[in-house]
Amino acid sequence: MSKIYFKLKEGGEFMRAAKKTAKVALPTRELRAWLKGRKFWNHNDWLALLEDLRKKGYGALTDTPEGRESIGSFLEANRSK
Repeated sequence: MSKIYFKLKEGGEFMRAAKKTAKVALPTRELRAWLKGRKFWNHNDWLALLEDLRKKGYGALTDTPEGRESIGSFLEANRSK
């Protein structure tokens, strides 16, 4: 599925750009490794995890509210009790 976005170029001209919308799989291996031995985490731990995932190429997940929600849901569902 493609979406069409219009961006304003210099001089006021419009430019069309097609952007593919791809579903990105959760990095479950990385998330399970991060969870190992953790029962709790704080906001700084969360931000550090998001930055680490972004550096590993998961920006499509870490940079959107939906992606962060899916990461958080996975962590909550799989954390040590």
